[in-house]
Amino acid sequence: MNNDSLWHKEAHFHGNNVDMHEYLEVKCKPNQFELIEYLQNYLSTLLRLSIERSPERLRQLNENNPELADDPFDEKYDSVTLNATLTVGEKCFSSTDAESFREALYKELPNAEGFIVDLTCSGLLCELFDDELNEEGNEQKDMVSIDDIWTGVGMLDTLDEYKRRNAFTYKLFIFNPDVSGFMYEKILDGEDIDVLASGTEDIIDQTFSHEWWSENLNLWADFDIDEYSDILEQLYNIVRSSIPEDQLRYCEGKWEEDGELFYEPTVLCNSIQWNCKSLREVQNFLDKLNAVLLPIKDKISDAGGNGTWEVREEFAVATWVWTDEGFKIKGIQY
Repeated sequence: MNNDSLWHKEAHFHGNNVDMHEYLEVKCKPNQFELIEYLQNYLSTLLRLSIERSPERLRQLNENNPELADDPFDEKYDSVTLNATLTVGEKCFSSTDAESFREALYKELPNAEGFIVDLTCSGLLCELFDDELNEEGNEQKDMVSIDDIWTGVGMLDTLDEYKRRNAFTYKLFIFNPDVSGFMYEKILDGEDIDVLASGTEDIIDQTFSHEWWSENLNLWADFDIDEYSDILEQLYNIVRSSIPEDQLRYCEGKWEEDGELFYEPTVLCNSIQWNCKSLREVQNFLDKLNAVLLPIKDKISDAGGNGTWEVREEFAVATWVWTDEGFKIKGIQY
């Protein structure tokens, strides 16, 4: 099938944009050749998609198809980008040289005693369906093409099946709104590692070449606001003076909404984004809150936080939690 036929505008895209980083280190030749075959298929599929759905190719399709003028492909949101390396011994093969990378998958990988795959991939990884009726004339869609190898969570599902019989380290960071949003996964020599539960306060001063990225951060502390109205106002003032200024409206809007609806306004931070170079900046804010909250700790019925900070490139993740010592940042580079 001509690849251009996969991109006509009558196609229905079943999927959302995915952003992921995967790392696989296999320490010795796998016991099952089926695992090698899977990796060949998976990596060659991502390579193919990054070529067929590259921003440059979409731009070319837009230019060569006048009928797309009113509804062109979006080079950012409809494309797929891949940056992958396969390391076998001292040899390193990059997806930037597609022919060499594909050749290494089928010539170097099967004979390797050990190897490392490191890849970042983002874009529209999806199934394509034809919107026209099938031969029977009913409403069921005829399938044009399906990426069978893509399950929505990278290599995770397949490697989970092989983890008991092969020694490897696998790390996954992925954002896929079709599956479960953000996921942070690690398999180490047959064992699943609970990444977020492994976090410590040591992450607070750890910095990388990229900043800590976040979104939808929430923080709350529930106590009797009638008895401790002065405490509540102190907490609000700390939030006002500490979080990024452009995020304050999300908090103040929530505070006003809670008051109008007669809910207890215990939300401190509401769906904010706070990107930073060091999480020490956030912990300093939490320490100010703790100085106010800890004296009435026994009166707090519930407190906590959700949302995460991530450095995708470094497999680093952190969150904020309520402890016996107040709010703390905990995280890990896994």
